[in-house]
Amino acid sequence: MIDINGFLQKYYPNCSEAAERDTRSFLAAVERQRGDTELSACLRDKQFLCKCMYMLQEKGLSATTYGKRKTCLANLCDFLHIADYELPLYDEVLASQNVEYLFADLDSLLKFVDDVGYAVIKRYDPSTDLMHIKGIAILGWYGGNIDDIAQAENKDLERDEQLYFVNIPTRGKTSIRRQDYEILSALSKIDQYHGMPSGRLQYLKPSNLLFRSIHEGTSRNRIVQLLKRFNQNVPTNCDSRLVFTYLYRNAKFVEIHNDKSEMPLIKKMVSHLGCPTNHAYMIRIQYALWVKRFFGETVC
Repeated sequence: MIDINGFLQKYYPNCSEAAERDTRSFLAAVERQRGDTELSACLRDKQFLCKCMYMLQEKGLSATTYGKRKTCLANLCDFLHIADYELPLYDEVLASQNVEYLFADLDSLLKFVDDVGYAVIKRYDPSTDLMHIKGIAILGWYGGNIDDIAQAENKDLERDEQLYFVNIPTRGKTSIRRQDYEILSALSKIDQYHGMPSGRLQYLKPSNLLFRSIHEGTSRNRIVQLLKRFNQNVPTNCDSRLVFTYLYRNAKFVEIHNDKSEMPLIKKMVSHLGCPTNHAYMIRIQYALWVKRFFGETVC
């Protein structure tokens, strides 16, 4: 247990009541976050330190709050006589939060959708339920935007012997995996599914649109609401969420990781992401954390 009174007396003897209250709340949250793990080990774990920066934050992490918490954690390490620690930079902390919304690959993302379905929907049927969410995830992974998804039609799916495609307005004719084609094809054929979280049967209106609705037509707002409702029902003990804006970058991270050429990492990122070099250097932090989280590898 942290001796909070002793800590405050040593490092914050003249702080205001508000500052003392905030520090006590923060240190108590650090204790809760560590669980049964030794605090000294946690304070040497950069991922744990990144999570600490976000604790008790209802919104994003400002640079000012980051600075205060960085100082507090440095003081805590000194208080506990921990010398071999490394506090994360502000950009690393921001990137680490985004990593919570990334996946090892598309299959793990689709499995996540099914896991949520089994946890939330009674009598969950993966062949019909949450197929809209899987379809959104697949098209977002291949670079489609929300408007592309709202306008997608059944005829946009194409098959040429063992090759599978989807026509995405902003990307053109895009090659996809067989299993992704089969999910989108199944989506085009379903006429009912169990709603989330009620489990009540929902009946879809006939339409040429791929993402049919219980009402006439499909709008951009409906796609956004489907994602919002899904994320609101993800079990609280799960850190992951389906954040549409990260899907295409996530796909590119997989491509970069699978690129075994001798090309330097930054050049690979520029090539696969199609971004300027200075942007690649910024994204590199998030990529390194993604690789560490899912593959246990360190990016040099």
